[in-house]
Amino acid sequence: LELLREIRKLDSAGPGEQTVLTKLMRALATVHGKNGETPLEVILDTLAEVNRAAPGADSGKALNAADIRAVLDETQSFLSNERHGIERLYDIIQERKLK
Repeated sequence: LELLREIRKLDSAGPGEQTVLTKLMRALATVHGKNGETPLEVILDTLAEVNRAAPGADSGKALNAADIRAVLDETQSFLSNERHGIERLYDIIQERKLK
């Protein structure tokens, strides 16, 4: 939430205008194309396929227990790894130089 507040401070949207983050979230949740999928669904499905227990082995099939465990392990690693995860992304954002 703190990150969202900081992003909002930098947004140039005026009163009554949609923020960039609002526009982004709406676009991610809007159905596009023939398959009736949202971009967010496509992103999440792709992440699940890549992080299966055996990527490519059961491509397109429902995730089994081992797949779900592998996806959750990778998610946990991304959220907690200070060198290669979201913590590193936060550090990069904090150290940026704005004009």
